[in-house]
Amino acid sequence: MIIRNFIRDYNLHTIEASIGETRNMKINAVYLASAVNDEVKNHIHQKMQEIENEDIYDLGELARFFQKGHLSLFPQSLLTERPDQAAARLRSGKVVIFFDHHTFCIITPIQLFESFSSNEDRSFTVKWNYSFVRLLRFVGVFIGTLLPALYVTLVAFHPELIPTKMAITIAQSRSQIPLDAPTEALVMLFALDVLVEASIRLPSFVGQTIGIVGGLVIGTAAVEAGLVSNIMVITIAFTAIAIFMVPYWEFVATWRLLRYLYVIAASVLGLYGMTLAVGWTILHLCKLNNLGHSYLSPVVPLQFKKLFHFFYPEK
Repeated sequence: MIIRNFIRDYNLHTIEASIGETRNMKINAVYLASAVNDEVKNHIHQKMQEIENEDIYDLGELARFFQKGHLSLFPQSLLTERPDQAAARLRSGKVVIFFDHHTFCIITPIQLFESFSSNEDRSFTVKWNYSFVRLLRFVGVFIGTLLPALYVTLVAFHPELIPTKMAITIAQSRSQIPLDAPTEALVMLFALDVLVEASIRLPSFVGQTIGIVGGLVIGTAAVEAGLVSNIMVITIAFTAIAIFMVPYWEFVATWRLLRYLYVIAASVLGLYGMTLAVGWTILHLCKLNNLGHSYLSPVVPLQFKKLFHFFYPEK
């Protein structure tokens, strides 16, 4: 196993199970006994015994089998094909699960802050670059998730909060638009996600062209036709760029879904609805517990030293 080239430790334990009707598919759960906590260890042992009666053929199905809280919007595991990343997560108390004939492996349990980190961050020779990139990702998620809802809130419900000159500019750009601000935002978000999904599914040499050309053509044509305002196009474009600063696609998909919920909440109750939706998200994250690990660790409970070293590396 490649992982043993990175961690040569007798505490590296492996649990093996066979699944499927013919019992010819193997699953291996690997963990570092000196790092993993008892709740995670017991949960993995229990699931490895139960899985022998299951028919699973995909990594996504396998990841869902090992996690708790299936109704949550937030992922509780990650997929990676990099052995160095898997080894680093093992040292931090995670479990890595390998599945026959798959080049990717599953890392579980995962906390929210880990979605903002990437192994490439450690390649910086200047620590402040490391801090800047991670802080930039937090700002990007904040902008990419809340900006469309904030636009709807200010334009449709609270224009008095917009500076006078900006309010005049927005009013002029929307003077001939037949759609109200909430519908305009939802239509543009839907168009953006259609372009993103289409560019992902198409061959690589076509997908990038479709994404760029399609975005430019549709955005320009929509503005010239008077269907959407140019301010809305700028907002959605900046939103799309900001959200993709998150290194892991599974978390990007979560924030994309939350964007719609925030826009709908803002469309109903304005700033109050947006505040309630954000508050509900925070409460859900505070309550979410992933195999004995708080999902908002090291913020809840507050561990100042770990939080500091998340933004500024210890070594």
